[in-house]
Amino acid sequence: MLKKLSFFSMIAAALLISSCADPDKSPILTFDIVGKGAYPRLVEETPRELDLANLGSASYSYSVELVDLEKGALVSTYDLDVTYIDNNPDNGDKSAGPTRLRSISSSDFTTNANGFKQVDVTVTLQELLDLFGLSADDLKANDQFYFFTTLTMNDGRTFSADNSTGAVNGPAFQAHFEWVLKATCPLPDDIFVGNYMLTYDPPITDGFGSSLREEVVTLSTVPGSSTQRQFSACYLEQYGCFDVTVKIDFVCDQVVLLTTDTGVGCGNNIIFQPGPGNPINISDPNAVIVVEYLEATGDCGLGSPARRMVLTKQ
Repeated sequence: MLKKLSFFSMIAAALLISSCADPDKSPILTFDIVGKGAYPRLVEETPRELDLANLGSASYSYSVELVDLEKGALVSTYDLDVTYIDNNPDNGDKSAGPTRLRSISSSDFTTNANGFKQVDVTVTLQELLDLFGLSADDLKANDQFYFFTTLTMNDGRTFSADNSTGAVNGPAFQAHFEWVLKATCPLPDDIFVGNYMLTYDPPITDGFGSSLREEVVTLSTVPGSSTQRQFSACYLEQYGCFDVTVKIDFVCDQVVLLTTDTGVGCGNNIIFQPGPGNPINISDPNAVIVVEYLEATGDCGLGSPARRMVLTKQ
């Protein structure tokens, strides 16, 4: 049997049950309940992108406030390590790391308006190139820098993504322990948006796999990224037409589908797995967008071959 589990529906039901059982009990999780350590909570950031067209000025900035039982006063050091992931090893694989980029002591923390200790960081692309002994020619589209942070407490304990709870690392607490910056070509917000005709190659025929239909979809920007676009499409229309949100990423002269959990399946969810990138001219706002994907079975026996989603501007 196909299923579609709505996380938000389950949460709403849980909250309703809780409120009926005892109106004085709050469903809100607080850090002193979830954990007794520390974590960096993201306050603001710029897009996680390094502009290959502007190597001299490309950078990433962010601010985190340090959360512990005394609003960050128990943290002694904030360490930032980086690993370089060379996704274009044609000129030799230059992947390296992890390497220490910064070690910021409590004397350099500030105190924000909420009373938390805060750390403000700007990392330039040139700084990263110097760190790994790279030249501008070594960096290609979709090369990545993986960041990993560690908090050291006054008593010597350390906290990172490795020993923090799933709740802290989840979206509710906005923990900013680890992230990836990619080398790419940022896009203006008014390109590759609007209505597109979605078709498939090869075409989807009758049978279980006929659920993906040709339709007009609306591409929109993705918050926090200048290179990603998203759209919602009908999936498994013969079973009620589930809405699935698909994200695609423009990496300079290539476009790829991002891994997509459809939320429906027969036990396990059906996953759209990305195929190889397809060429795209990002200077042409009317360019046809083609992304390859493989429909993982999700225990439904789909076993579909690799297909292409073709998006044509309307």
